[in-house]
Amino acid sequence: MRSIVPCPVPFDHPDTLDNVFGVAASLEALDRRAEAVPIIDECVLLSRGNAVDPGMIPAVMDVRLRHFAKTTDAAGCGATAKMWEELKRSDAGSLYNAACFRAVTAGVIRAGNQSEDAAKKAAAEAERAMDWLKQAVVAGFNDVAHMKQDTDLEALRDRDDFRKLLEEMGKSAQPPRQPDGPATGNAPAAADTEPAAKEGE
Repeated sequence: MRSIVPCPVPFDHPDTLDNVFGVAASLEALDRRAEAVPIIDECVLLSRGNAVDPGMIPAVMDVRLRHFAKTTDAAGCGATAKMWEELKRSDAGSLYNAACFRAVTAGVIRAGNQSEDAAKKAAAEAERAMDWLKQAVVAGFNDVAHMKQDTDLEALRDRDDFRKLLEEMGKSAQPPRQPDGPATGNAPAAADTEPAAKEGE
């Protein structure tokens, strides 16, 4: 009988983490997101300090968020948002994702409970979402078209500051006009916000 040779690749090796991500993605495809959550949590924990596919963590975190949003679990959505924030990513796309996580949490709170206390909690989450969104814009996010259709931001659409931000972004994205000719120049390139159904959604 041949002896089993232990795999020399540690569990936190990037290749192993890629495979773990694949398992989580497969469970999502089978609509078994609840089973994917603990795998995702382990994957995120072990990925810290390791060189992994830059789109992997945003993708699995999105799966985590969708699970809790679908089950109207506001606490789970909030915990996912907190996990994302603790990664301390400062690029425009990641800041935009942070806004989306908080906005989705606000929406789930509103949908699940109509009490005054729930309304206050939802408002607090929406406020956090706006703070992250403003930081994303300062960091270079300028995809106005994406923001206008991103369903993750539905909880913000009735806010004056959200509408004002969209308006200001729209103005700044316009190419400058020459007084004696047609418009020239290019709007700044949008930040990459799609690591897997999200860095935007």
